[in-house]
Formats: sequence, structure tokens, C-alpha cells
Amino acid sequence: MHFADIDKILDRRMVLTMKQDNEIFLASREIEARIPINILEEGDEKYMLINFPSSFGDVQKNRIFLKKYDAKNIGTHYVIRERINHVEKWKYIHEIMNLPSVVVNRINLKGGLIAFYFRYHHSVNNKISNILSNYTDGDDEQIETMDPSPGILNILDRLDQFYSLGMVQVSIPLTEEERTLVGFVRDDFIGESTNNLISENGINAIIYTGGTVENPQLNEIHGESGLYGMNLKDNTLRGWREKMNRIPVIRFRQFLRIRNNDLHILTLLPYSQTDLAYRAFFEEIGESNRNNATLDFVSKYERSVILEF
Repeated sequence: MHFADIDKILDRRMVLTMKQDNEIFLASREIEARIPINILEEGDEKYMLINFPSSFGDVQKNRIFLKKYDAKNIGTHYVIRERINHVEKWKYIHEIMNLPSVVVNRINLKGGLIAFYFRYHHSVNNKISNILSNYTDGDDEQIETMDPSPGILNILDRLDQFYSLGMVQVSIPLTEEERTLVGFVRDDFIGESTNNLISENGINAIIYTGGTVENPQLNEIHGESGLYGMNLKDNTLRGWREKMNRIPVIRFRQFLRIRNNDLHILTLLPYSQTDLAYRAFFEEIGESNRNNATLDFVSKYERSVILEF
């Protein structure tokens, strides 16, 4: 199966916005760029890790603002941790994220609003519509866009224009136990993580199979489209993602493929943060004594490389 084959299997896209009332969101209106956000869940509380550029607006006001919010300097930008308002509405975002086939392309701050970018399969249209009837019953939450998806390749090309994408690929040999757990995922299948959240149950992923398959370990989403779901529990991948979440490293997409009993993971992120990603990987394999895991390559975004994955 080739990457081009999965381009428009998730054939719908949607952008939802949520208003937040605080100084941070007012400051974001001075910045024309889209500001990436990582979402952190701690029990019932939800936090945003907001990735502000190193300079914006008036220099002096910028310095005072970043100091006031105890911004963390991680080299390429500053990170501000802020609790999410309107938590009662967040539950509807969470419901959408947990629907079969739904992928979170990215979350960012623009014009004083949080914007959530989703891709999904048309088979969940009705479920999404039912959730949105509750999400949009006030003035602070809106549907910005809901229409056919242009495809993941087009979306990645646009992300490259906005953020100057980089790519980091690693490979992790599967243990005997892991081979038993994921041995049903054949070499010609392609996986895509649905979001950057990590739970005790592992990492949720969509599996593109190219057609109908019979396996109780895969959750059928839409067999005719070759679309299935699974939960991946590789400890090294989990540990690496946890480390990137703590920094935090902005990750737009993460694709997975098994070849010759090796799990290959391709991560799309801002090129300026690729060093943070591979350093976190080296730290994880050192701590877990997974010395047979390999950093395959680090490069700027190239569509041709994605197509060969």
C-alpha cells in the first residue's frame, strides 16, 4: 500500500473555534501567525501549552508579558501554560476526538480564539452533527469550516507554508511480546496517530489497510474504505511521546508502519524543533535500554519522502 492511497480516505474536514477571555488571547491578536497549542490533561483540569514566538508586537511589552506568565524559553519559542476556560464545552471537543476515524490535524491560537482542525470519515457525520448541536448552543463556540477534505498531502503542504515543517523518522525493533500484539498489522498497512494525547491504554491510531480485513484485534471503522482503529502500546514510543509532550514539542502528524518486525515512526513537526524531538528520542532509548532503536533521518519536509513512507 502506498501513502498516496490513503490521501483522501478521511474525506471530511472541520475547524471548530472556542473563545477564551484572558490577556493571553488578547495578546495573540497582535500576532498574525497561527500559534500552535498543545493540550495537557491533568485529571479533570485542562491546560494549554501555548507556543509563542520569541518576539512579537512591542519588544518591551513582549518581555513584560512573557515574564508575567512565567514563559518557558525552549530556544525557538516561549511556552506559556494556561488553564482552559469553558471546560464544560471542552467535553464536546473530547467526544469528537474519541469518535472513530477522527484525527486532530492541529490546534492553534489565532485572533484570540482556539481553533481545532479535524479530519474524519463521512461515516461519522451524524455523530459529529449531534455533538455540535450542544457545542454551538452559545456565542463563544463556532463552526468555522465543515467541508470535503483536500487530502492529507495538501494539508501537509499548507502546514509547511505556515510553519516550515521538518521530519524525524525513527525505527524501533519489536519485542516478541509486541510482535504478538501487533503481528496482525501487515507491512502494507499504514498507521496514523489520531492525536497527541496519551492515556493508560496506549496510543490511539487509525490503520489504513487498503480493503476489508478480518481480525478481532482491529476495530472496524469502515471496512469498505479499509479503515480500522487500534490501540498501540509500545513502551518506547509512549515514553518518547511523553517526553516530547513535557518539553513540549509541537507535533502535527505522526505516521506508523511495520517493516521486517521494525516499527517505523515518521513525525511531522516544525523544522526548528527537530533537535528537541531527536534529543528526547535519544533520552528515551537510553533510559529504557532500547539500544537497538534507531534514528533513521532528520530533514526538512519533502512531499516525495512522505510518498515513499
